[in-house]
Amino acid sequence: MTEQEIKSNRLYIFDPEILEAINGVDHIVLNYEIDRQNLYVITVGRCTGKKVSKCWLRIYRDKYTFIRTPAFLTKFIGKTVRFCVEKIFSTQDEIFRIIPVNFEFIKLDPVRYNDLPHITESGAFVFPKKYIDEHLDNKVLVSRLAFDRVHYEYFKKGILNCYITPFNSYRSISIRKCKFGVCTGRANTMMYLAENACKKLSNFIYKTTIQDNLCPYGMIIFKEKINDGIS
Repeated sequence: MTEQEIKSNRLYIFDPEILEAINGVDHIVLNYEIDRQNLYVITVGRCTGKKVSKCWLRIYRDKYTFIRTPAFLTKFIGKTVRFCVEKIFSTQDEIFRIIPVNFEFIKLDPVRYNDLPHITESGAFVFPKKYIDEHLDNKVLVSRLAFDRVHYEYFKKGILNCYITPFNSYRSISIRKCKFGVCTGRANTMMYLAENACKKLSNFIYKTTIQDNLCPYGMIIFKEKINDGIS
């Protein structure tokens, strides 16, 4: 576990355990996640796709090993972060984490306790305790929230479908325990989709959960608030 100040150009990797873990890894991807302390951290994962994407970062190896400081971290220049390996609740393909020290990457929205699922301003999906008791079981923390059945044309009309599954699927995100019940980290895929469709993800309001043979816990339906009266 090592700490360093965020610089404008480079983040160095010194930890021997992390250096060993990235041996042979040339590109990584960074995502926000909510950890066990209900705080946002950055997970650094392996790139599993065949084609290098512009959202991936290259690992540079010269005298020292480093990555370029990603643009979304430049507003935190001068702040201290900690690099460490999560051994218990790591996400899929995760190598290590970047944890803020005495500051927050994203402050969790001060939402009131709600009996219904909702989407926060920062793009996290929250499923309160009452909903868990009614629709889910004790396997929820080893499950994922999947968006692979979201249809872009329906989304533009104000309909968002998602479902909780015990299986890893295309366009899915891990679920974590939080003080409201369970939640996801920032749903980057859906945030990008909303941006492309000129939508605001937090404007989508939970409507119902319907039975679906392909979804063990049912299909979860959100509808855009401004389209509330449209069927």
